[in-house]
Amino acid sequence: MEAYRYLGGFLVNQDGTGQCSSSKLSCADGCEKQHRNGEVEYYHQLVGAVRVHPDKSQVLPLFPEPITHQDGTSKNDCESNASKRLLPALREAFPPLPMIVVEDSLSADGPHIKLLKQLKYHYIIVVTPSDQPSLFEEVRKRLTSGE
Repeated sequence: MEAYRYLGGFLVNQDGTGQCSSSKLSCADGCEKQHRNGEVEYYHQLVGAVRVHPDKSQVLPLFPEPITHQDGTSKNDCESNASKRLLPALREAFPPLPMIVVEDSLSADGPHIKLLKQLKYHYIIVVTPSDQPSLFEEVRKRLTSGE
């Protein structure tokens, strides 16, 4: 495992992915999407966490967290909510492990960053101007004003 140490810890990439979808088969745990043409699509997704290293082609799977209908809700679950369940479970399973969570711009919000800090994760969140225009505008303003 030490071969995967990087930047003083272990990089853990977390992202959502699709598992399957169907216009005919469904189950109680699956999500559903209503299309404009009236067709219903049933699908399963998950958020996965894998240990990565930039110099290695293999990743080491850690945890999957299903994106499902949650008890007591009528709305579909989402990647953000699944992440809120996955991150504490990951920290509980590996309490002393120094982890650097790598995520996309979906995670670039205050509540998510507070959760990462509360769970004592370091983090790298990749954002682009098209994903987070207000963030880039704020940085541009601060740079031009000399802050």
